[in-house]
Order: sequence, then structure tokens, then C-alpha cells
Amino acid sequence: MPPAAVRPSSRHRFLVVLATLTVLLLGFFALGRLPIDLLPAHEAPHLLVRVSVPGVSASVIEEKITRRLEQTLTGTAGVSSIDSVTESGGAVIDLQLKHRRDIEAAQQDTAIRLDRAKSFWPASVEPPGVSIVDASSVAAEFVVTSRARDPLALRDWVQDEFARKLRELPGVSTVDVQGGAVREILVMPDQRRLAGYGLSFGDLLQAIRKPPVTDTAIRRPPAKSHRRQVAMQSGGAAAVAALPVILPDGESVSLSEIATLTLGEGARPEHFLFDGREAVKVTIHSQPRAVMSDVVERIQAHGEWMRANRLIPEDIEIHPLSPRLVVARQSLGRIALALVAGVALALFTGHLLLRNGRRSVLLGVVIAASLLAAFVLMALLRFTLDVMTLGGLAMGAGLFGSSAILLFENTRRPADHGAITVSPIMAMVAALPAALLPVLIVSGGINLVFREFVLVLGAAWLLSAMFALMLVSAFDKRRRHGKGHRKGPVGHWIAGIRQSYDNLLRRLLRKPVVALILVIILAALMLTVFSLKRQEAPLTDDTGAVVVRIQGADRERLTTYADDIAQRLRSMPDWREVRHSLQASHEELSLRMDEDRARELGIEITDAGRALAIALTGIPAGDFRDAEHRYDIRLRLPPEESSNAVALDRILLLGELEDRPAVHLGDVARVEHVPAPMQIRRRHGIPEVEIMASPAKGVSPEQAVERIHAMLEKYKLPAGYRFSFADSGNMVETNRSQDSAVFGFALFFLFIIQALLHRSWRAATMIALTAFSVAAGTGAVLLLSGMPLSPAVWMGGLILIGITAGQAAIFAASVSGVSRQDLSWQQKLRRVAKYQFRPLFALSLVTVTGMIPLVFTSGAAAVLHPVIITVGVGYLSSLPAILFLVPALTVFLARKEQSHGQ
Repeated sequence: MPPAAVRPSSRHRFLVVLATLTVLLLGFFALGRLPIDLLPAHEAPHLLVRVSVPGVSASVIEEKITRRLEQTLTGTAGVSSIDSVTESGGAVIDLQLKHRRDIEAAQQDTAIRLDRAKSFWPASVEPPGVSIVDASSVAAEFVVTSRARDPLALRDWVQDEFARKLRELPGVSTVDVQGGAVREILVMPDQRRLAGYGLSFGDLLQAIRKPPVTDTAIRRPPAKSHRRQVAMQSGGAAAVAALPVILPDGESVSLSEIATLTLGEGARPEHFLFDGREAVKVTIHSQPRAVMSDVVERIQAHGEWMRANRLIPEDIEIHPLSPRLVVARQSLGRIALALVAGVALALFTGHLLLRNGRRSVLLGVVIAASLLAAFVLMALLRFTLDVMTLGGLAMGAGLFGSSAILLFENTRRPADHGAITVSPIMAMVAALPAALLPVLIVSGGINLVFREFVLVLGAAWLLSAMFALMLVSAFDKRRRHGKGHRKGPVGHWIAGIRQSYDNLLRRLLRKPVVALILVIILAALMLTVFSLKRQEAPLTDDTGAVVVRIQGADRERLTTYADDIAQRLRSMPDWREVRHSLQASHEELSLRMDEDRARELGIEITDAGRALAIALTGIPAGDFRDAEHRYDIRLRLPPEESSNAVALDRILLLGELEDRPAVHLGDVARVEHVPAPMQIRRRHGIPEVEIMASPAKGVSPEQAVERIHAMLEKYKLPAGYRFSFADSGNMVETNRSQDSAVFGFALFFLFIIQALLHRSWRAATMIALTAFSVAAGTGAVLLLSGMPLSPAVWMGGLILIGITAGQAAIFAASVSGVSRQDLSWQQKLRRVAKYQFRPLFALSLVTVTGMIPLVFTSGAAAVLHPVIITVGVGYLSSLPAILFLVPALTVFLARKEQSHGQ
């Protein structure tokens, strides 16, 4: 460390003490004010664009709407992938976001792009609806039951009282209500009167969905048929019956003149039971920038307030589905205990190695100041306490003492050391942030899950280095006077290991090419195992079925390949059910249009499809709310008007006008029964087929995955077609490529930063090769043990290469300071190795012991277990790699450099 960096702390101890105490006090204050967040979601949020095209087949919807919408939405801000699923009657386009912070920008951009879609949007199709799917936004879920009310009355109370008041709470975005029963007003038009008035179904829908104008005079023009008797309506039905329908000549007629309205219950696709009783489910979502814990506490306080003020009837029971805030607090409590235990273990281990009370206290102060300074920084940046932020600090409990231990152990510099190019502590400190930086740049699963983890861990690491430089240089008496270590039993044991290490190193340095061969072997082993095991991620959906996808340009060829693979799987006894998304799964009524005739009359297939859907099942026509209740409105023809083919041909499309007669469905189209696929899928605009296979009884998911891989390895697809596997809605290969890119960027940044610090490409190459070889060997071991390369494992690998590179950088910085010219490279390296053995051993031991308690923490902290396992397994090989591989690589690269110089 340059002397200039030490003098301020040595001369102004009072300021150092004052600054440290200030940070400690502010840290305790910030810790008490940090909001508690719920368990982090491991899936990126989605924007779902839904299109309803009733009565139209999937192939037509895909051609006329889905493809054009995909083109319009391509390039939306913050979107990483665009998937679409088209079925008969509608389509869903799934926009997966790169980061949770992109929700607002993506919403605005999507709205702008959908507004452009009006240029090609069919007039008879409702504009697309956009919804957010974000598991992390769910603040609370309740199930509401009643001992006395029927499902209709129960839902009325939930919507009108409970949900309405929840929507008014600060931080609440939406409140979804599911289950129970809904009042429905069924509007059944009289086609003959529609034809006589020159109206169509579209005119009725416009009248129902458009708010009525208060000064509209409703008059009945001379009808072309006798007026029928209309039953008296009451409540919401009466209000809907009075809605004005605008006629072609500008006059209007009430809806009841041309349709029969009945009040009843709507269909109940969502049916919930709780303890054997009808139930209504309430899901509350928070706003994107709201603090989740604050929203949850407001919801809980509001429920208690309603109960205390008798606003909840005695027959109503509200059951919280998941006490998420309680679970989050319990998880954070366990992690906090692991943090305290980790600090205690790190201090105990450090005291055994340091054998000095003053240094042990300084080590504890450095770690405590780093943690509390991180809490202050989290408060300034408006971070929350969750599994990732607090878990990152707990994992680094021992790591944050590394800078202090390095300064303690480098008390005396050998006599042959002169001015060094870079301080060992600066070289070590710069390595970990360089390895973690790509997580903040490259999108993917690792960024989604570990972004806050990386920010907090990296900030605390840099803060620990700053406090170590201030406190150790100011208060380490041994450092100032250059006294040696007091050797206890541990010291003698370490001295014996160091002597054995020196003997082994002397033999290795005679043949440094062995080190390069070892790096090549480790890299080859990692690549080989990765290529063999890369498919062994979870490949099952929520039902346990194995999902395989084939992507290619030609849908007909995709169907052929999917049929062939499905047939092969059916012939195997391992599968009880095999199907794919393009197979004809059912028959449906489809329209075969007379294009010329339809064009002449100005009718699109979406108009004909809507009329067919109104005749067969009815379509939603909006909703209506009066002073007491909310009603769904459904438009449907009487059943007798769609009972046979003749009746379907007589479905009205356009009413009679002076210049043309009425137009019926049979005039422009023919209704046929045709086989229809389950769905049409596209990913990034490329057709895709999904094959689903359910394992037979007695076949485990792991066995099923292995057997389907064995079969697919022998199946050859032509160029332009490829297999992929479902993994939480994404392709495994896509996620793997993103995580691999993070790993590659980390090594690149390490090389650049170390090359700038050491001013030597040789030192930077040696450091990067060491970090890569340790990570490659660790990855091969983990893959062979059956652990999949999840984002948590990749995160552990990044931390591992950062720590390994930092320790290798210590060695490289010390080598650059050897000033004696009469020593060979082998002799210089042996001197440095003997000098740095103890600090490197201490760094490794303290770091690992600080992580141990977090491994035994259950619950939500289990997401960090793969990270700790990866770092722990890597440490078993990192210290030998640094002690043996670094000197050998240094000699090998130095010889190459000298040979090129000659």
C-alpha cells in the first residue's frame, strides 16, 4: 500500500474514530427504518396483450391479427421476448420484460404501439386489452366466505364493500375478485326487427357499450313490423332496456324495442370452495414503486379497522391465504441470525490466526462498520430488507474482513521488496466488483434474481476495504513497529504446512508447462460436461408433463415432425399421454368466406365470426352498474335461431336499407365442421410447436427427461429447425446463453482492470486463467454431482472468480515488488509464495467460516444455498490453484515473454 494512503489515518485518529462511530450510529438508525420486503419473485413480469375475436378460427386470427400485432410490438422498450398463443376466438401475446424496473416504460411504449395498430384493426374487433402479470406485485390474498349468503350476495358484498375500500388504500394498484356468482343481463335481439330497422349486431354493441347521452330523444320511427309487447323490467335491466340505439337515419329507438332482456346469473368458470363452502377470492396488487411491506401493513390495518367498526357483517368470514409479511419476517429473522453467527465465526477464526486481541477487535469493527454502512447506503437508495439484500450481507460476513486480514498479515515486507506497481489490497479489492459488474449489464435470470444481491454485496465489499485502510493503518500497533507474529499451536501448524508447500512448489516450478496443461484439462472437462449435461434443467410444467418445443419457419413441416415424435413417444411404455399443440384436438364450426361477395358487401370475416359467436354461445357486451349492483351484459340469439344449418345461414349481418336488402351469413359464407388444433404458437415471430408428454406411473420425472433426451439425440432436424425445452416459459438455451455471456464478460472485465492496475498483460492473463480454471473445475464437479446450472450456481461462479482473481492479484502484485535482479523467476516466486502463504490461507478460512451459518438457514434463504455451495466447493480448489497454479503460470508466461523479447 502506498505510504501516502496511510498517513492521513495515522495522523488524524480522532477523525477516523469519529467517522467510524458516525457510520455505526447511522447504520443502526437506518436498519430500523429500512422497510421489510416480501419474498422476491424469480420470474420477470409479463405484459399480456389479449385479443378477443369470437367466432373466428385460430389460423385466420394468426394471419390477420397476431402476426401484425407481433410486428407492431417488436422493439418495445424493456422487452426481452415476444411469445404468442393463438386459439379459436382469440390470441394472447406475451411480452416478457428484462427487468422489473421496466414495467412503466414498457406499459407506455406498448400503449403507443397499440395505438398505431388502429390503422389495420378490424372495426368489428374490440381493441386489445393489456394486463400485467407480476408475481412480486401480489401484496395479499384473501378468501371470503359467508354462513348465510348465497354466492351472488357474497360477491356483491365483496365487490361493493370490501374490494372497493381496498382500492382506495395508498400503494394499491388493482384488486381482483374471482369466484361467487355475477348478475347477468342477457340481451336476445329480434333479427327481424333488426333487419327492419336497418341495424346490425354491431349497432347493438355500440349502444350498450357507449354511455348514453342524457339529452338524446328516444323516438320510435315507423316500424316495418308490428310492435311486440315488452315485459316490464326493473333495476339494472330496466336501465339497459332503455338504452338508445341509433338508427341509420339518425333517429333512435330503445333497446327493448328490438331485443328481449332477462336478468339472471352468468356462467361461473371460476369456482372456489373453502371448507366446503362457496368462496370469493380477493387478490390485491401493489403499485410498481410502492414498498410492499407498507402496503401489506395498510391492508392488515384496514381489515382490523373494518372489523372494529362493524363494517364486516357477522356472517362474513375473511381468511388470509398466505401471511406473506409474517413469512418474510420469519425468513429475515433466520438470515439475521445467520449473519450474526457468521460474523462470530469469522471473528473466532480470525482470532485463532491473528493471535492478537487488538487486531481481533479491529477486524470486528471493520466488519461491523461495513455492514452498517451498507444499511445506510440501502436507506439512501431506497432499498428494502429482503432475502437477497440481507442474504448478500450474511454471505459476505467473513469476506468483508479480507482487506483487514491482508493488511494485518503484510506487517513486514521482505528486504528484497522495493516499490511495487500496485498495492496488493487494491488489486484484490478491484477483482470482485469487476466479476459482479456484468450482472448489472446483461439481462436474464441471473440479473432478475440477483441484481439487488450484487449491488449490496459489492457496495459492502468496497466499504470494507475503505474502513480497513483507515482503521488498520491508524490503530494497528504491530503494523507501525513491524513486529512479528506470536506463534501459538495454530501458528506452528501453519508454519509446518507452509514448509511442505515450499518443497512441493520448488518441484513444480521446474516444469511450469504442467500448469498450462492443467488449465487446458479443466477447461476441456468443463466444456465436455456442460455439453453433456446442459439439457438437465427442469423440463416439466406444473402438471409434471415433459415439454419439448420445435421451432422452424414452415408450420406444415413442424406438424409433420411433431406427429412423428409424438407417435414414437406413444410407442414407448414410459408415457401415458402424448399430445402436441398443432394436432387436431377437436372439431369446431368454421367459416368459409366468399371473398368476392364479402368484399362487395363490405363484410369482413371478423364481422361474420362475431355474428356466428352471438348465435352459438353469445359474447360479452360490456357491463352496467346501477346504484346497488354491477351486471355483466351478454348478447346472444335465442337458442331456436341457431339450432340447425338453415338457422345459421339466416343469421343477420346487415339490416335492410333503401339501396340494398338485408345481408345474412349464408350470403357471404358457408359454415363447416372442421378439425382444429389446440393452439398456434409463435416465438419471436417464428412458428413453434409444443409437444407435451406425461410420464407413465412408476416413471420419475428424472427418468422421463433422460429417456426423452436419449430419443431426441437420435432425431435429426433439418437446417433452420431446432429443439428447445420449456423452462418457466423460456427456452433453456436462451437463459443459458445469457448466463454464459455474464461469465464471459466477468473474465473480460477482470482482465482489463487487472491489466490496467498491474500494467502488465502477463499478470492479467495469469489472473484471468487462474480464475477461469478454478471456476471450470468447480462447474464440472457440480455438473457431475447432478446440480443443474441455475442462475444461483452462475452467481456463485461469479463470486468465486472474483475472490480467486483477487487472491491471485495479491500474488501478482507481490511478485512485481521483488527488486533483486540476481534472483531467478523461480527464486522470486518461492520467496513471494512463502511470504503470502499465511495471508492467503487466512483469507480463505475466514471467508468460508463466515458463510457456513447461512447454509443451515431454511425457508426462503434456500435460494442462496447453491451460491454458497458453489463458492464453498470452489474454495477447496482455489487456494491450491493460487498457491501452485499462479507461480507456475507466472514462470511459463515470463519465459514466453522473454523469448519473444529476444
